[in-house]
Amino acid sequence: MGDWQTGTIRIVSFLSGEKISSHAYEKYWTGSKACGNCPLHCGHYFEIDEGPNQGLHGEMPEYVTIASFGSKLGNADTESILVASELANRLGMDTMNTGGVIAWVMESWQRGVLDIEDTDNLELTWGNTDSIYKLIKRMAYRKGEFADLLAEGGYRAARKIGKDSMDWLIHVKGIDPAMADPRSAKAWGLGYAVSSRGGCHLRGLPSLETYFTPEEAEMMFGTAEAVDRTGIRGKGRLIQWCENQRAVCDCLEVCKFNMRTKLSEPGWLARFINVVTGENYSAEDIMDVGERINNIERAFNVRQGLVRADDSLPKRYLEEPIVSGPSKGEVNNLEPMLDEYYEARGWDVETGLPLAGTLEKLNLKEVEEELNSLGKVLTKN
Repeated sequence: MGDWQTGTIRIVSFLSGEKISSHAYEKYWTGSKACGNCPLHCGHYFEIDEGPNQGLHGEMPEYVTIASFGSKLGNADTESILVASELANRLGMDTMNTGGVIAWVMESWQRGVLDIEDTDNLELTWGNTDSIYKLIKRMAYRKGEFADLLAEGGYRAARKIGKDSMDWLIHVKGIDPAMADPRSAKAWGLGYAVSSRGGCHLRGLPSLETYFTPEEAEMMFGTAEAVDRTGIRGKGRLIQWCENQRAVCDCLEVCKFNMRTKLSEPGWLARFINVVTGENYSAEDIMDVGERINNIERAFNVRQGLVRADDSLPKRYLEEPIVSGPSKGEVNNLEPMLDEYYEARGWDVETGLPLAGTLEKLNLKEVEEELNSLGKVLTKN
């Protein structure tokens, strides 16, 4: 079965995780790459030099892709993940969402919701690599009624198929979250829930949860629990801070791999900008920019009809405890974290609507006026 069912999608917890760990891929590695002048070299290349896939080469899949075509699908075949990744890349498909929709299909098969007649003669059992390859190709070319539906994404497919299949679709606002399990890493869950574009791990990217010290957390977020991965206090303020900083990084088009470390401190960003532009931004100025960006994104979503209920997580994360390992028994207790997040943002806790005072403080008067004309901004402080 897929690893979201057994407890966590993390490769290290997958029953055959050693077969798809980084060490298992060392023999395929042919070189590394980096962006210009970057010392990180986070990209890598591979080539298969023997067997039925001999000669296949391309960019080595990263952690998320390995999990998407591996532990997420109950697949411990090391080489098949390279094949699936390269196939998806060449067809222009996002590997995380492709793996997500296939995982949902395989669980639907497991539960008896789908059978061979529904899937155009594909047997979609967990770890069936031949069917994984075929389904990737069929979705890319929309070949057959079933693949054509899946090409629309798991959210639309589950809504059409029904039969309670939305209960095991892993999505937030229609988008697959990444591989940090919100039951064992609470800040990641909150970040998925409130992300302006759905289950995106990069809008918040709350790596602070695991590398800031309790003392830093106490100073920045009012409680050391903010950096306890299973704690809930301080997570709303942590996510607000992270989203503001990440938004500025996106504006500057700097690498989040670098800026999620201690360089995430806004004083560093201010120094970088000032050196390049000759301006005199402070750390506070930087975070104000991020605050305005996040409020504008929220205003856009609110205008389109988003409400508090949309800032949620899949049923599995909220109701099904992790069954084994160091986080056994954990679920995500989202609501109090969401309350704290709204309070930190200056939004109404009951509705998630921006407060007029918040928008005024951020010099977003035009945004306030438009939302107010639609009855979607609150005036209370």
